[in-house]
Amino acid sequence: MVRMDKERAPAPRVGDQRAVGFLAFKDVVKDKKMAVLVVTILAVSYVNLIFFSSFMNGLTNMMEDQLIDLMTSHITLEPKENQKYISGVSGIENKLELMPGLVAIAPRLNSQGSVSYKTKTVGAPINGITPSKEAKVTILAEKVVSGEFLSDGDTDQALVGLGLTESTENDMGVGAANLGSVSVGDRVTIAYSNGVVKSYRVKGLIKTNFGLSDMTVFVTNKEMESVYSMKDHASSILVRIKDKGQTEQYKNLIMAENVGATVKTWKESARFIQSISGSLDMVSAITAFVGLLVSAMTMAVIIFINTTHKRRQIGILKAIGAKDSVILRIYLIESAIFGIFGIAAGVVIGYGIMYMFNMYPINLSMGLIYPYLKPAQAVTAAILLLVSVVAAGFYPAWKAANENILKAIQGE
Repeated sequence: MVRMDKERAPAPRVGDQRAVGFLAFKDVVKDKKMAVLVVTILAVSYVNLIFFSSFMNGLTNMMEDQLIDLMTSHITLEPKENQKYISGVSGIENKLELMPGLVAIAPRLNSQGSVSYKTKTVGAPINGITPSKEAKVTILAEKVVSGEFLSDGDTDQALVGLGLTESTENDMGVGAANLGSVSVGDRVTIAYSNGVVKSYRVKGLIKTNFGLSDMTVFVTNKEMESVYSMKDHASSILVRIKDKGQTEQYKNLIMAENVGATVKTWKESARFIQSISGSLDMVSAITAFVGLLVSAMTMAVIIFINTTHKRRQIGILKAIGAKDSVILRIYLIESAIFGIFGIAAGVVIGYGIMYMFNMYPINLSMGLIYPYLKPAQAVTAAILLLVSVVAAGFYPAWKAANENILKAIQGE
C-alpha cells in the first residue's frame, strides 16, 4: 500500500503549471527517436498544408499577370452594349493621357477570320495593333521568338502565334488543326470576316504561353482600318497605370470623362481565373483535411502509446496528490509541444522549399510559377494543425487521467 503522508504529497507543487510543463517536456524528449519521428510527421503535414496553397497562389498570380500583360492591361475600355466598336479613339486617348499616373494607352481592332498556309486553313482571331503603343502596354513585343515585331507602318506583314503552327492534341487524343511549319518570310493568306482576302509575309512568330494569344494573328491597326474601311475606331482600348492596386480609382476617373465606352478593371476581366482558382481551392481544402486527419491520428496513437506504457507513473502521480485535471494537462501540453515543434520544423522546411522554387520556378507549358504564401494562410495552417493534434490527444489523455490509481500502479 502506498503511503500518502503530507511530506510525500506536495499537491500544490505537482499541480503547478511549471511542474506540469516540465513533466510534459521531459516526457517528450525522453524518447528522442520517437520525438524526431513525430515532429517529422507533423512538419511534413504542415508543409503539405502550406505548399499546395502557395502553389495555387503562384498559379493564380501567373495567370493574372499573363492576362494583364497580354490581353487586358490594368483597365480595358470596350464598346457599349449593342455596339461593335468604340468610336472617336483619338479623342479618348487625348483625354486619358492627361491623367497623372497613367503609363500608356493601346487601342486594338479585332476581327475573326481564317489563315491559310499552303494547303492548310485554320480559323483564328485577327488582332489589329499599333505596335509602338502596344509595346508600352503589353509584353507582346518581348514574346517574339523568331523574326521581328511589327512596325506601325506595316501593311503587308503579320505576326503569327506559334499555337497556330504547332501540332497539339485534345483530351481525346485527336490532333487540333494547325498550319504546319510556318517560318519567318513565308506568306500566309488571311480571309477576314467581311470577305476581304489578302496575302501577308510572316514578319515574326510569337509564343506567349497564354492560349488565346498563341492562337492569334496580329497585323497593324493601319492595315485593319484599310480592310474594314474605317477610321478612328477600336474593338478595345487597353490602359496601363503605374499602380496595379489603384485600378478601381482609375476606372471611376475614366468613367467620369464620359468616354463612350464600358470600362472594366483587370479583376472584372479575370473572373474566369477566379472561377478556376475557386475549383482548385476545393482540391486544396480536401488535401488539407486529409493532412490534418493523418496528423491527428498520429498524435492520438502517440499519446495512447505513451499513456499505456506509463500507467504506473500516472498511478504514482495520482497517489501523491495529482488531480485528474493535472494528468490531463500533462498529456495535452505534450501534444501541444509536439505540435509546436512540428510546425516550427514545417515552417523552416516549407519556406526553404518555396525559396528553392522561387530560385528555380516551376516551368509549366503555360508559364513559370513562383509559389507564394500569404502570411494569413501560414498562420491559419499553423493554428489548424496545432488545434487538431491537441484535440486528437484529448481522448487518450482523458482516459489516462481517469485511470484507477491501484490498477495503474499495478500496471493492469
